[in-house]
Amino acid sequence: METPVKEVEEVIDFLIKNLNFDSDKYDIKSENYDGLDKLAKVLIKQKDWKLSIEGHTDDEGSDESNMKLSQNRADAVKKYLEGKGVSVSITAKGYGETMPIEDNSTDAGRLKNRRIEFTITKPDKTEITTISKKKIHRVKEGENLSKIAKRYNMKVTDIKKYNNLKDDELRLNQVLKLENPNQEADDEISKAKAEFKALGDSKKEYGYGFSVSPDMSAAKNMALLQASSNNLDKNNTGEGGVKYQTTSSTVIKEKLFKQPDGKYVYIVVSEYVKS
Repeated sequence: METPVKEVEEVIDFLIKNLNFDSDKYDIKSENYDGLDKLAKVLIKQKDWKLSIEGHTDDEGSDESNMKLSQNRADAVKKYLEGKGVSVSITAKGYGETMPIEDNSTDAGRLKNRRIEFTITKPDKTEITTISKKKIHRVKEGENLSKIAKRYNMKVTDIKKYNNLKDDELRLNQVLKLENPNQEADDEISKAKAEFKALGDSKKEYGYGFSVSPDMSAAKNMALLQASSNNLDKNNTGEGGVKYQTTSSTVIKEKLFKQPDGKYVYIVVSEYVKS
């Protein structure tokens, strides 16, 4: 009987959040034994699965020493799982400091980069993986935006947008985001917009407003004006000019977001009293 995908994902999700290493070490910490034991139990049941283990480091030390260290980390995890009775095909490979998921200029970032990534491949070629979708790049000697964009199959305009770059100038060791930093917030905002708009459309007395601005007060004021306009448009259709006006309003529901780029998003539904 095949182990449910959700169970496997929960195991490796736990590991990716917790399986980190001390600087310049490849010893597995005792607090990670429980998570690895759970992974071993899953893999023992599925002998036709394949496991890929990737070792990673921060950028302290030489490229050569970090490549060796990352391989030692991957090998240590492989050895631990095999010692628990896992017999599936396991590959272990180190990538040194070449694939950071956080900025190595901070202690917290370096800790997250000293990590292990897992990928399970099933017989039908589907995968369950911990590999982070988050992508960053540290600018190296001689690199420019065109070279970096070509390496990651991206557009220069997107890299500039994601990093708020006003020109093409880069500095050595500058950390560039290679994905939309607002994506997670954008998804949440889209859901909220749909919810608020449905509420605004549910009664003729309601109006829906949405606005984005670097200034919080401006975002609120513009959204409230939009809600008022929405309410009037909804109630003054047809010929003969304005037939419906309001004298007062009450905010029924509101939500304020602050995006990673610092801009404020305000969404509101107000109720309007007819004069």
